[in-house]
Amino acid sequence: MKIKVEHGVKPTFATSIPKAGTHLFGKVIELISGQYPLSVKKNTLDYGLSKKQLSLLESCNLLGHFRSIHLDEDIYLKNLFLSRTVFILIRDPRDICNSMLHYLETSTNLNHQSIANLLVGLNYTEKIKLLSSGLKSPNSEFEVYNLNDHCSGFLEIKNHIPDAVIIKYEDFFDGDKISNTLSHALGVPYELVDVSVKKALASDTKTKRVGIPYMWKHSYDEQLIDYLNNNFSQVISAFGYDL
Repeated sequence: MKIKVEHGVKPTFATSIPKAGTHLFGKVIELISGQYPLSVKKNTLDYGLSKKQLSLLESCNLLGHFRSIHLDEDIYLKNLFLSRTVFILIRDPRDICNSMLHYLETSTNLNHQSIANLLVGLNYTEKIKLLSSGLKSPNSEFEVYNLNDHCSGFLEIKNHIPDAVIIKYEDFFDGDKISNTLSHALGVPYELVDVSVKKALASDTKTKRVGIPYMWKHSYDEQLIDYLNNNFSQVISAFGYDL
């Protein structure tokens, strides 16, 4: 597989937990490399691609929500990962719930609206509890997985690609931590990365709202915090977040 290098930067493949800063990261990569990552979905690969489409896939920065199991099942997809600098984007699962709730309630997607309708009439705490437990649309096969399943299989990508770089959403707001990490991983000057990160944070992205890390500490009451910590302690701790 031939990989085209844009602006001196090896193409990237970022796989992210939904609501973990996917589009923010994509904007940073665009500012660094001149190319916003191409969104890739598993069903796109399953339907077969033309030579032109394959050529595009094999030369672009890529972005998707792929778990370890997807690499086990698809050697072509695995090769797309292996040919690039790989990033795994994660976020505090408690904030993922909060972000997911706001996203579903404002989305124009019919499947999202179907899930949001199941939350109508509930208070905020009840909504977060129900959403974290998982919901399935009554009108389709679409579902929001419970928090454990929603976050599972991403860190395991490291079993396939040991040098994959884990990026915490919160790192974007932690001084120069993210800039140092990306500069080293991409092999580009720190100054270029730092400027790109600051511009991305100041710009509008596809799903950006407030974006402040650890919003759950300010939004959740003690009862809800205890509920999430008690029921999802394993995934929270596995991602490196304190209970």
